[in-house]
Amino acid sequence: AWSTNSSAGTGTATSASEGPVRIAPSPARRYSLRMITRRASCLLGVAVLLAFAGLIRFYRLGETDTRADEVELVENLQAGVGPAAYFKQIAEGFQSGRQMPLPRVATSAYVTGFGLKVSLFNVRTPVALLGTLLPVFLFMMGSWWVGPRLGWILGVLGAMNPFALHWCRVSVAYGFSLPLMVLTAMFFTPLLLAAVEGRTPSRGHLAGAVVAGILACYSHMSSWPLAGLLWLALLLLIMKKSAWRLQTVPWRVWISVVIWAISLAPWALSFLTAVGEKWDMLVAGANNPVFAFSAMWRLPFVMGWGSGVMRTPLTFGLPLIGIFLAWRNSVHRPHMLFIIALGLLLLGMLGAMMTWSGRIYTLRYFAPFWLVPILLAGLALHEMGSMAGRRWPRPGA
Repeated sequence: AWSTNSSAGTGTATSASEGPVRIAPSPARRYSLRMITRRASCLLGVAVLLAFAGLIRFYRLGETDTRADEVELVENLQAGVGPAAYFKQIAEGFQSGRQMPLPRVATSAYVTGFGLKVSLFNVRTPVALLGTLLPVFLFMMGSWWVGPRLGWILGVLGAMNPFALHWCRVSVAYGFSLPLMVLTAMFFTPLLLAAVEGRTPSRGHLAGAVVAGILACYSHMSSWPLAGLLWLALLLLIMKKSAWRLQTVPWRVWISVVIWAISLAPWALSFLTAVGEKWDMLVAGANNPVFAFSAMWRLPFVMGWGSGVMRTPLTFGLPLIGIFLAWRNSVHRPHMLFIIALGLLLLGMLGAMMTWSGRIYTLRYFAPFWLVPILLAGLALHEMGSMAGRRWPRPGA
């Protein structure tokens, strides 16, 4: 005689002659346990990544040298300038200063809202917190793009990269804009993939792209071209699937584009008005674009990997390897070409904005371009890891 005691597809069967016999878990239960384990491991990994990024960003945060922007911010906060007054001050002086309001307004709101002492540490805390989240944004971007392995690679690269680390430890606009630009690109990753595959873009991802895009653009003007190019790419990819017909673009996409454009319109109009008023001076050569672009050779080193013997191999070698390996992979080839095209367009548009604005040419203005070498380096490490796995598979794999 047999008797059974089971629950959720598992248990034991008992025979008088053979004794207890264990019944294997059902496939559904095994899958559920595997998913729970994976999610727990992922959350633990993200926690470790956050702790590592936070440690190196908050270490001696208030002791490093100050910049002129930080001195001005500290003096204004000591004088009692609140968030509303800061926003008004920046809006009224935008045509001459061309500073976006979010970094100073947010820092002022943080310090005054919590009643904190005006110190370098407290002033830098908001930008350090954003910088701590930057590796997580890269992890999510890589996971949505290719898979968790690329996500972890990008997250670690973002946590350690000297360029990102520097700007996430000083309370200036680039410290705000860089993480928010990565967040914008993160939300656009599943949107662009959905457009390529002919799927309808998700409302949640569209909402995230709108909010992140607005925050990035309100942090620094250099974010404008990146967000604009990503919206344009999304529209073109959707229309490409339907013989370039505008009516095939979902209303939710048009609404998202319009909301982003309207939020930026007053600032863009003010910028173009300022450019128009001094166009004669610019045409006369007050800001020579040839001289400006002649300094571009330094850009990879500025956004690269510190100094020393490994600086050049890491700064140039990894992106070049990423281009080579992606070209050999029919799946990653269009992604690599898109990243390179985006980078070239960014260089041209940001260079034009610097030239037209008549400001001093600075390489840090090209902060959005930082995404290009980071993504290519991550792709290189991912593909080299895949090749090593195929060449030397794990025992039992």
